[in-house]
Formats: sequence, structure tokens, C-alpha cells
Amino acid sequence: MRFTVRLSVLLLAIFSIPLAAPLPGIAHADAQSPSPTIAVGDWWTYNLQDPGVGISGTITQTLTGSLVLLVNGVSTPCYRETISGTGTFVRSGLSGTFTETGTGYVRQSDLGAINSNVTVVITAGLTLTQNTYSNNSIPVVNEQFPLYTGKTWVETYTTTNKVTTFTSLNPTPTITTSNNYTAQLYSVTGSSVISVTAGSYLAYDIHSTNTTGTQDAYYSPQVENMVKGVSYYPNGTVQSTITLQDFNAWAYQSSLTVSKGGSNYDVGLMADATISNQSSNSTAITFQVNATSGTSGRANVAMPLTLNQQPGSS
Repeated sequence: MRFTVRLSVLLLAIFSIPLAAPLPGIAHADAQSPSPTIAVGDWWTYNLQDPGVGISGTITQTLTGSLVLLVNGVSTPCYRETISGTGTFVRSGLSGTFTETGTGYVRQSDLGAINSNVTVVITAGLTLTQNTYSNNSIPVVNEQFPLYTGKTWVETYTTTNKVTTFTSLNPTPTITTSNNYTAQLYSVTGSSVISVTAGSYLAYDIHSTNTTGTQDAYYSPQVENMVKGVSYYPNGTVQSTITLQDFNAWAYQSSLTVSKGGSNYDVGLMADATISNQSSNSTAITFQVNATSGTSGRANVAMPLTLNQQPGSS
């Protein structure tokens, strides 16, 4: 996910506090940027599993708006993304539920992450709330397009985190601020068809490493996002896994003009693979979706309501 808040990391930090006591204060040879087709309203829902913390839940990421922000003194077109999630956890005899809500901003040109503001609420006998505001010194590019096997790059940046925590037993917030330097090494190690609940999609394995561990992010041009992500502790043990459950994004788009009653109408064609052989007549619109062998294919047609009405209807 481009706006990534690792819920498991937040929960691990929260679980270091004793909760039982009051708290003190595709058909591509390579993967091109999705910028031309990604749009406000696109969304992706993931299943999250973290065996160490016992987390099981879902997280949805949605592009909710576009705006211009001042980033390091430069006016920068950006997307606003929201994230929402719910789930359960079981850890050391303690069980409960969590919710997560937040907003983040990414640069439109390369989807580099700028900042995020996320709140996690945990209920386990008492309620614990933690808000984390994170701001990167530069927009952090997790997917440097175009992607192809063998590509490598490095992102070095500092993240300023402001964490505010309080509980239902002690509503007085404690606030901590930290600056964390990261040198993240990325390499595209290969591509393959990855099967998840949402379908089977050609994906590029982006392997990244820093001092806290490693991650394999399987980015699919068909999905315009990750289809799967696996995070590992430094010793190689799996920390958490996310897999795509459902999504609404159309990487391939085309259009054709349909005539009816002396008027011309534009019809939008959308798919997650190359569109070809499009045609229309007075009763039908046809086109072909050409996906990589073994992958899923979806299509959608957007037409004016007038064009879809039967004669004599209103």
C-alpha cells in the first residue's frame, strides 16, 4: 500500500504498556506508473494477519481527493488517502478488538508518501487510544516506476513522529516525539502470478531492507497497488502479511463513440488488462480484454443513462 501504516507495529508499541493498570500521562514488459489512470474514488481492501501479536482484520485504503500542498517549499499536486480498519487480537491471554482510521497524503507524480495521521483504538477491558502523526523529510517512493526485474534504488529520509496516547482509565494524554532516520534499500527480484482472494494477478516482487527488517511487496500493474505484502523481523521470522481481498481501480481505460437517435455518446471502457477490438452497434457494445495467461480479468462499462434507456422510457 502506498499510504502504509503498519498496524502491527503500532499495536506492538501499544502492547508494551500494561493494559491492566491505569496509564500515566500484465501485458507490460515492465510496470509503468499508474498516475495516468489512478483516480479519486479508487479503493483497495486488504486482509491483515500478524501471528506475533495475534492480529486478524481488514484494512481499506481509499483515494478520497486531490489538492495542491506545499512540500519542502514547492507547490505539489497530491492525493489525499484515507485508511480504515477493524479486527481482533489475542496476545498473552489478553484479547480484544481494534479500529483504525487515518488520512495520508502522497505526491501525484510518483505516489511518494508525504505524511499521515492515524488513530488506533484498542478495546480490551479498557479502551486505549493512540494517535500517530508522521511526516517524512522527503516524499518516500516505495515503487519507483517503471518496475522491472533487476531494478534497484535507495530511499534515505527522516520521519518525525508525534505519538499521543491515552486510556479510558486515564484520559490525560502522554505525548512523545521522535525523529527516525531510515535508509531503505529496494530491489525488484522478479515477477510472477500471485493468487489472493481478489483474484490472480501478475505482480513484481519489490524486496526492501532496513535496520528493522525486510519486506516483500508484490505490486501488480493490473491492481495499481500491492496484491500481497510480507514483513519479516531481522531474524527472518514473518512479522505480518497483508493480502488483497477486493478493489476498485481500473489500470486500462479506453472509450468509443456510440450513435443513437441522431446523437453521439461517449462510452467509457475500463479493465485490468489491455482493451482491444472494441465496436458497437444499435444494440450492443463489444470489446476484448487481453490478460496474461493465468491471471484474472475484469471489465466495466460506463455509459450515459440516456443511452441505456429503452425506447419510450423516461
